[in-house]
Amino acid sequence: MNFLFERRGLKLLPWLLILVLYFPSFNGPYILDDSHTVQGNAAIQNPSNIFKIWTSGKYYSSSPDNWGYRPVTTSTNMLCWWIGGGATWPFHLLKILLFAGLCSLLADVWRRLLSNVSPEAVGWGLVLFAANPVHTQVVSYISATSTLLAAVFAMLAMQCYLKWRQTGHNRHLFFGYASLFLAMLSKEEGIVMIALVPLTEIYLRLRSGDRWNTKFPVLPVGGFFFAAGIAIALIVWKFEPSSDLARGYVSRGLYFLTQCRAYFRYLLMFWVPVDLNADNLEFGFSTTIKDPMVIAALIGNLVLIGFALASIRKRPLFALIIGWFYIAISPASSVVPLAEPVNDHRAFIAYFCLLGLNIFLLDLVWRKNRRVALTLVLTVLIIYSIGTFRRNQVWGSNEALWLDTVAKNPSSPRALNNLAVDYMSQGRMQDALDLLEKCRVVGSRYGMCYINRAVSLAALGRDSEAEVNFSAAVSYDLTQISARIHWAQFLKGRGLYTRALGLLKEADLAAHGQNFAVRADLIQTYAQAGDFKSARLLWQESIPMFGKDSSLYQLGNSLGFAP
Repeated sequence: MNFLFERRGLKLLPWLLILVLYFPSFNGPYILDDSHTVQGNAAIQNPSNIFKIWTSGKYYSSSPDNWGYRPVTTSTNMLCWWIGGGATWPFHLLKILLFAGLCSLLADVWRRLLSNVSPEAVGWGLVLFAANPVHTQVVSYISATSTLLAAVFAMLAMQCYLKWRQTGHNRHLFFGYASLFLAMLSKEEGIVMIALVPLTEIYLRLRSGDRWNTKFPVLPVGGFFFAAGIAIALIVWKFEPSSDLARGYVSRGLYFLTQCRAYFRYLLMFWVPVDLNADNLEFGFSTTIKDPMVIAALIGNLVLIGFALASIRKRPLFALIIGWFYIAISPASSVVPLAEPVNDHRAFIAYFCLLGLNIFLLDLVWRKNRRVALTLVLTVLIIYSIGTFRRNQVWGSNEALWLDTVAKNPSSPRALNNLAVDYMSQGRMQDALDLLEKCRVVGSRYGMCYINRAVSLAALGRDSEAEVNFSAAVSYDLTQISARIHWAQFLKGRGLYTRALGLLKEADLAAHGQNFAVRADLIQTYAQAGDFKSARLLWQESIPMFGKDSSLYQLGNSLGFAP
């Protein structure tokens, strides 16, 4: 089988494997955040916004609490939407190709970092990495495109640095700086490269025995800091305060204690990916440092870090791997609170170092007994491939995904709510209500549960009960927008435009007039109520805020307003 790992074969086999294993999710639906980043995001559905995407974070999502400045990801979403006319297949095809391309990049990076290992070890290590079910959320979930793009550009930056180090050609450095810049404008976690590059430089010096005999390349490495600084300046400049609403409300200290536990979950998942979870709230946030699990996790992390420091001279590879893991996972899993305690795609870039460890260990076995090594690899490959194929079948439909998630998170109000939403889309209102009642019990302050309960009751003609639930939803709606919009739609459907206007005005005020969907709905409702003067004034007032957005002009034209 050595022929598989010649230059062409090494690149070909993971690509073929990825195409086969990810075929079940090729036409997978829009799920979770896809609803506001793509499906309901009018900004990316309008090609005239292609340049505006780079001027504001408001184009990333239709929801103000997710207005992150990620123009590379937003541009990618716009392109895929335009190619497929709203179908999901271009998104999935692009992600499959990106993941396959990333595997080729990683093969080259680790062949440069582990120059003494056999091509077979690199090749089979990449095959196992490509087949590992732990990556399914990153590849199959459309909204995780940001993570995948950031990873591709980050590893391209690493490859460019290693090429420069080998050839001395400065063009590689400039390509590396540009790649880091694009990584950060895909997703902020691309910033990890400013630490991974110098860490890698230290490793290469220690590996060669050079240490500090030659001058450290301060300027070449500093260029990555400069590129990252420009990206940070843009991100800060375009920052929208409303985007903080999507963050978690746990304290930084408790979030950090939670992540200390999460690190070991991520490590275990890489080698034993048996508890993959699309929306894992069951993991729970830590509540005290006195928790035995927290204490054990703190000790475990200190042991790993201590081992890295102690082995940095004699075993620099282990120091690189441990350092890489903690650096790469820190943006989302350290002291900046996010809404969920853990997420299957947060450790994606951190897993690249574990690939290096796998290649190193596989090389040791391969040199001693190739038959044993091949048997081990094929066994794991079969297990991983079955797991990935089945996991992608789960990602292939909303109902399958949320049935799986509820089974793993029986007390998660969000999982129950999302399965109920899928039942609602199928017209199974009573099944949805049964789930939403459980959702209300386990998450008494979860606003979306009340919104969808109200919508289901209204569909069954139980309007008075629906209004009670809409009222409860408003009181628990942290954004002060979603519940009011849904309630207003309910009221407009019954001709109660005056009451609907009151709710939409409150939602528009909460969004500071910056949510296009809310503003458009308010303009249209004024017109439906017969108040064309207010509708026209608000439409004219909206033009400076949203620019010459064709969607705004189409709305004005439909209402008879002059452009």
